[in-house]
Amino acid sequence: MKYYNHFFIPFFLSVFIAFIFSGCDYQEIRSATYPENHIYMPTAKKGVYILNSATPDSVSPVTQGAAYQYMLDIPKNQFIIPMGVYLSGVNEQPAFSVSVAMNADTITSLLSQLAYAGYEVLPSTYLKFSNKVDFAKNQQDASFNITIDYDYLKANLTKKYLLAVTVSSVDVQTNKKLSTTVINLNPHFLLTATH
Repeated sequence: MKYYNHFFIPFFLSVFIAFIFSGCDYQEIRSATYPENHIYMPTAKKGVYILNSATPDSVSPVTQGAAYQYMLDIPKNQFIIPMGVYLSGVNEQPAFSVSVAMNADTITSLLSQLAYAGYEVLPSTYLKFSNKVDFAKNQQDASFNITIDYDYLKANLTKKYLLAVTVSSVDVQTNKKLSTTVINLNPHFLLTATH
């Protein structure tokens, strides 16, 4: 029995050590190539962002945690549409700015279509928005508001309006398919709005 202990213990110990160290070969992990970062608007996904209900039937895809499509600030006479811009990608991103603009070409094109007969362009004198949104280093999303004169909308409840908002940046690529949000605004629902 003594012979077996002196033979098996060193044998199993050497096999165990060989097994442990055989898994420790150095293997260099190759770097992967990732797509470039892009900016986009989540509200552009559905094509047309419709605002025609006092109680929207779904959560707004605007910004994380936002559960509304619009806000009313009665003391300031403002109908506010919250909007968001997101950064996609996994690459480290330095601070950058996003330009925000109304897209007249898109609206002109839509107004020529039969589906939008009777729609109008909202006059710019009743519309305010920030034309720039700043992102800090590695920030994933930012928000901005489109503010419309509430009294003007209440005075024009039977009209229908189209707006088109486009985002772009000289520092980050833009997802062209998701860079413009078309807003279909039918203010008739303001008769029953309780926000």
